[in-house]
Amino acid sequence: MKNAKRIRFIERDYLLKRIISNSEYITADAAETILDEHDYYADVTFVIFEKPNGFKVDIIDNYTDELITVEDLNSSSFDYYCRMVKDLSLQQIKSKLVKSA
Repeated sequence: MKNAKRIRFIERDYLLKRIISNSEYITADAAETILDEHDYYADVTFVIFEKPNGFKVDIIDNYTDELITVEDLNSSSFDYYCRMVKDLSLQQIKSKLVKSA
């Protein structure tokens, strides 16, 4: 399969963005301080292969360069994965509706 789209997910950046966008009271510096207390953050790449009726996603752990499964994702990575799959599915549906109209 060619024409793969690669999306890198860095958990720390994702959490920082979520904290800042969901709070009126926590500053970016305060959020950075909170996140600095944690030792490990996921860093994975989602490789998306579009197919005629759907898509296939490979997940690469960027620390080990090995393929992992959806079950190996932590909660933030899994949340991002679910949102990404939902968005991809909606894009494909809209594309098919436009083509058939």
